[in-house]
Amino acid sequence: MKIFQVLKIVIICSAGVLLISMTLLTFFMLRHLKRSKIQEAILKANLIKQKEAVQQAERKSMNKSMAFARASHDVRNALHSIIALIEFCKEETAPSSEMETNLTKMNNYAKDLLGILNTILDTSKVESGKMHLEQVEFNIADTIEESVDAFNTLAEKKRLEMIWDPCDFSIFKLGNVIGDKQRFKQILGNLLSNAVKFTSEGKIVVRAYTSKPKMKILNFSSDYGCSISHMFFCISRSVLQHCGRKIKQQDANSVQNDPHSIEFIFEVDDTGIGIPAEKKASVFENYIQVKEDSPEGTGLGLGIVQSFVRLMGGEISIQDKVPGEKGTCFKFNIFLKSGEVAFQDISRHGEADQSTIGEAFMLDDSHTRKLHSLLFVQGCETKRILQTWIESLGIKVWTANQAEHISSTLEKIKNISFSAKSDSVLLCKTFSWKTESVDNMGLMRSKEKTSESLPKAELCSEFPLRILIIVDLSNGNTMEILSTLIELCKGNTNLYCKIICIADSKVTEKDLSKFRALPCDLTLRKPIHGSRLTKLFKFIQELEETEELYVDRITTSQLAKAQTEKQPEKPCEITEETSSRVQDENFLRGKHVLLVDDDSMRFLGSRLLSKLGAKVEVANDGLEALNLVKKALETGLTRAKCSNYSSSYDAIFMDCQMPEMDGYEATRQIRKVEGQYGIHMPIIALSGDKSDEDIRKALTAGMDHFLEKPLTKEKVVDLFKPAGQ
Repeated sequence: MKIFQVLKIVIICSAGVLLISMTLLTFFMLRHLKRSKIQEAILKANLIKQKEAVQQAERKSMNKSMAFARASHDVRNALHSIIALIEFCKEETAPSSEMETNLTKMNNYAKDLLGILNTILDTSKVESGKMHLEQVEFNIADTIEESVDAFNTLAEKKRLEMIWDPCDFSIFKLGNVIGDKQRFKQILGNLLSNAVKFTSEGKIVVRAYTSKPKMKILNFSSDYGCSISHMFFCISRSVLQHCGRKIKQQDANSVQNDPHSIEFIFEVDDTGIGIPAEKKASVFENYIQVKEDSPEGTGLGLGIVQSFVRLMGGEISIQDKVPGEKGTCFKFNIFLKSGEVAFQDISRHGEADQSTIGEAFMLDDSHTRKLHSLLFVQGCETKRILQTWIESLGIKVWTANQAEHISSTLEKIKNISFSAKSDSVLLCKTFSWKTESVDNMGLMRSKEKTSESLPKAELCSEFPLRILIIVDLSNGNTMEILSTLIELCKGNTNLYCKIICIADSKVTEKDLSKFRALPCDLTLRKPIHGSRLTKLFKFIQELEETEELYVDRITTSQLAKAQTEKQPEKPCEITEETSSRVQDENFLRGKHVLLVDDDSMRFLGSRLLSKLGAKVEVANDGLEALNLVKKALETGLTRAKCSNYSSSYDAIFMDCQMPEMDGYEATRQIRKVEGQYGIHMPIIALSGDKSDEDIRKALTAGMDHFLEKPLTKEKVVDLFKPAGQ
């Protein structure tokens, strides 16, 4: 019995303990569940708050982007207005006055500010993948020359030598190319700006040459883990995000593989402070500067340069220099399409020889071997490039390092030349001859000149020694040098001297006029490259032909007199420029145009179009423009009866962003009104941002052309100029 009682007690106790345990467990579970629900509610509330915060941040970001876009549009318009007003003021200011100097400085500062703004906007476009390249036809040799010349004045102020080295002259073999001229100039401009900024002494050299690209797939790689290769196998239509920048790799490959594509290689080499090895890996990142304590720059220059280079299918890198050599050398390549259907294979740099150069600038060796050239030129690179190029023409080159050495070098040339029988010729014959003509790129085309087109000459005299003297007048002692040359040439009838004077920007036009009155047969501005080399070549070509045109022996003094008498006819380029300017001023004579804009650009645009000869009406917004068009058509306002057009306006310049009614809606309404009269008026869109989206919207609305602000004379003339001119 006791055993059963004990078991009963144990069972009761166990049941009690179990019940208590279950009760406690249930209590704690309910408590935990309650806490969990509370925590879940708190988490949900926090999540809702975070979601609302994210949405609010996105709205703020979007609003900020829209506000920034509107603000940048207004800022750019304001800067364009300032620049245009400065240009108008300069036209009414006395040349070389202090006011003109101040206006020029103001213009430069405004353009610098506009450049910074454009760089920031371009960086934003590249990072968002919205940057697209324009496809326009342009002459790359002229563009390189413009870019280098733009920074040459700043370089001269720091006593730096800046020049474009054409290397194998392959650039001159090309006609026009098709690509984004503005972005290409921005690439060169940023690199040259850095070179001038960080170089205190020495030189800045731009080297340029071409190569026919091989078919290949572009392979991007990076030290930051961003790499893509074999695009056609991995990505067919994607936008490459390369270290924070989106680039269309497919477009880059298509440019390289185009049969009409040309590879252009460039180097910008300076003797500045250089870039430390530890900085080379990060120098192309946005917002990074080599000198972190530098107060200048935004750190966006090299980043945007790399983005543009890659958009053009190329790459940019920093080249290693010879140990001990100062400075930095940036090398990049881009791919552009040839503006011509046919493309002649161009030798790679390093494979070019003198025959390559000769194809671009050719002379008859039988005549040039009797021609000597004396160089007195400041700047090692300028002297080297000139000497290499002139020697490639078959001309013997002598150099004088100091002004005092000019006379002794001339004596040395005379002594060596007259001792050789081959340098003194006796001509006694009647002949016809070949001459060369130079096309607009400086390339030579040989053609036969018959006795009907050129007179026959009978020469029976010893031909004098011909010397081409190139004198740099940048370092003073100008009159002494020229006086010495006059005496040396006058005193010897066996010398036939031609003098070419080189001057930098410090030499004024007034001084140049004095030089022309002296025996300076040709004056050239530094840097000597591009079109100036072409002018020099034409001059040498004419000198080469003097052997055949030389009738009876003419003394140097007589030649100088003849040159002086002929002097007023010399500046033919000024005549051409004047003629071109007169034509531009009357370009829109008789045209009736409507300008629609809501800001200060309306006044500036109206003045510009009026100066081009147009009759201009203005409207503040799209609604006012629509009413003017309706009124003109309803009242039968037309152009002169002799016109082939029946429209009331020859053209309408329409701003895209305006209050009341924007340019897109105004264009759509005008097109509806036109339909009732069976006419079509050309409408030109005006916008501060020439993006693909803006162009698409303009064309969809019915606009005919698209121009980026500011409205300039060049843009208007190019727009209305007949095709082929």
